[in-house]
Amino acid sequence: MKLELAQWEVMFALTNYIKEEYGMECDLTDGIDEASIQYQEQIVPPKKYKNGRLIKNEHGYPVLDYKNATYEDRIISWGETDSIAVYLTSIP
Repeated sequence: MKLELAQWEVMFALTNYIKEEYGMECDLTDGIDEASIQYQEQIVPPKKYKNGRLIKNEHGYPVLDYKNATYEDRIISWGETDSIAVYLTSIP
């Protein structure tokens, strides 16, 4: 099942959450054309030999080194026409 929420629906839900949880009045749906989303992206480097050459698998693609993965902060703009899709596999 696909659950899709438009940007204004998420902003409305956040407004209600802030009001109920923190007791603060704010209106995130009024006057905001674009919001920003900050997230972390995993950066996985390729494995290398001691001499610096890439280690490749049997198909010729570089092997990734998940043990040395790092995370970088990224920011994207989230406009009025964007949405979030959540895919639910089973509902009890």
